[in-house]
Amino acid sequence: HSDDAGVECVVTCDDIVCQNGAVCIEGHCNCTFGYDGFLCQIVTVPVRLVDGNGYSTGRVEVYHNSTWGTVCDDLWSLADADVVCRQLGFSSGADAAHKLAYFGEGSGPIWLDNLKCDGSEPDLFNCTHPGVGIENCNHSDDAGVECVVTCDDIVCQNGAVCIEGHCNCTFGYDGFLCQIVTVPVRLVNGNGYSTGRVEVYHNSTWGTVCDDLWSLADADVVCRQLGFSSGADAAHKLAYF
Repeated sequence: HSDDAGVECVVTCDDIVCQNGAVCIEGHCNCTFGYDGFLCQIVTVPVRLVDGNGYSTGRVEVYHNSTWGTVCDDLWSLADADVVCRQLGFSSGADAAHKLAYFGEGSGPIWLDNLKCDGSEPDLFNCTHPGVGIENCNHSDDAGVECVVTCDDIVCQNGAVCIEGHCNCTFGYDGFLCQIVTVPVRLVNGNGYSTGRVEVYHNSTWGTVCDDLWSLADADVVCRQLGFSSGADAAHKLAYF
C-alpha cells in the first residue's frame, strides 16, 4: 500500500451547489455571515445498493463518518427512492420503493429514518429527516429500491445494442462483456471532498489502486466519475494520502 494512488480534482462552480445565500467564487462557496462548511455548500453523500438482483436494485446504504449504514423504511416512499436512483445515475428514477428488508437485513448503523424527500434533492441527507443517526428501527426495517434502467443510462459494447434498457448481446458475449457498468469510486483521507487516496468497490470490498503508470489521464477519469467536470489537477503516487 506504499504505492497507493491519489488525486486532486479541479473544483469549479459548475460542480457544486451553494445554499443559505452563499455565492460560488472560483470553485468555493463564499458563505454569508453565520454559516460555514456544509451549511453553505451541498456535498453529495455516497450511496450504494447491496444484495439486489443486478446493479439497479438492492438495499440502500449511505456512507457517513467513514462507515456504511442503512436507511430505515419509516415513511419510505417512491420520492425517497427517486433521489437514490437519480444519484446513482438512473435518469428516470425509481420503479419501486421496498420496505421490511426486502433485499435482506444490513448491519452496522442505521443512519437515516423518517425521510421526507420531494424527489429533487441531490442525496438523502438533503431531504427532511430528524437527524443523522436518530432512529428507532431495526435492520428488519431496512429500505430498498428498484431503479428504472433506460437506454440513456447504460453503455453497450462489443456490438451490443440497447433495447428497453438492456444490452442485446451479440453472439459470444454476455453480461459485462456487452454492457459497461461503472464501478463505484471514492476518495479517502484527503483534504476535503475533492482530494484523497483512490479506492474502488469490487466484490463487496473497497480496495486501492496501485500507482504503477498512474497518470493525470487516469486521475481525470476518477475525478470526472465523481462529478468534477474539469477533471484532475494532480495525480499522486507513493501513498501521498
